[in-house]
Amino acid sequence: SVAPRPPSSRHPRHPSFRVPRPTTCPSCRVPTAGPLASLDAFASNGADLFGTMAQFRSWLSCRAPRCTSDILVVRYETLNASVPSILDFLDVPLAARSHFPPFTPSHHGVDSGAAQQLRGIYGALDAAIERIPPQGLLLRNR
Repeated sequence: SVAPRPPSSRHPRHPSFRVPRPTTCPSCRVPTAGPLASLDAFASNGADLFGTMAQFRSWLSCRAPRCTSDILVVRYETLNASVPSILDFLDVPLAARSHFPPFTPSHHGVDSGAAQQLRGIYGALDAAIERIPPQGLLLRNR
């Protein structure tokens, strides 16, 4: 684990890798009705509208000869443990690695009813993701 560097010692072209992002988008169009109107509406719909499980399976099943690039699968929850694997995977030079500050996950509150409904939709996906090692899973295709 590398401690964050003081601002004066960060790379001159990259004063900060993490810039706070707004939590709302004034120009975004959010539906006023239907399953995409809110997290509660999405959760109560009871379906994986974005095909997230299919996308996850697709990445994990992408193997040579159909896929010609290696794939590194990482878990958001263990991202800090994955950083060395990510930097190795991207061939980041050792001298540059100290410029990457630790990742601080953000958690947005979800009421218990919506959380229960989301577990019903994504429980199998959560279980599959839990099986990915904390440092990540490298799928070699080259």
